[in-house]
Amino acid sequence: MVWEQTKELLEQPELVLAEYSKRRTAKQTSHVSLAGLRTKKAQEARQQEVEKQRLLDLYQVGTLSLDEIQDRLQGIRAKLKKIDEERTWLEAEANRDHQQLQLIEQLTDFTHKITKRLDQLTFADKKHTLRLLVKEVIVDTATEEMTIHHIVPLDKSSPLRPWSGEPGLPGLVMLSPRL
Repeated sequence: MVWEQTKELLEQPELVLAEYSKRRTAKQTSHVSLAGLRTKKAQEARQQEVEKQRLLDLYQVGTLSLDEIQDRLQGIRAKLKKIDEERTWLEAEANRDHQQLQLIEQLTDFTHKITKRLDQLTFADKKHTLRLLVKEVIVDTATEEMTIHHIVPLDKSSPLRPWSGEPGLPGLVMLSPRL
């Protein structure tokens, strides 16, 4: 049954693409755009740098003593460090989004290649394919339902992304009504 569900997904890549599009749309509507956040963080960093320079200028002209500006400078440095960490995270998120888009573009090619020979796969090939594409299978004996969590693998050994070192992208959940 797990093989049949996985085979169905491979034969109909539009199901995977539709699920990905749905998740992508939800992510975009629930978050401010990454570009907007990166711009905001760059602006915050510039403001902190201006504040730091203003304090140093006041110290140089003798308006403030070293003791008076040390705590303020330490606070500014801490804010700058936090902003830099946030900017690094935003860049990494943008890169992950770009990699995921590339993966989806390659998914159709992968499914076309594998569906040509799905019916000729040996048991070992089917087993390998299932291990590649199925994260977990949950069987609910009370309702006689089986939930299959599929993933789109992104690790180095994946035929979809041989260059990537990222962990698997959470994938589709298919519900089989009866065992």
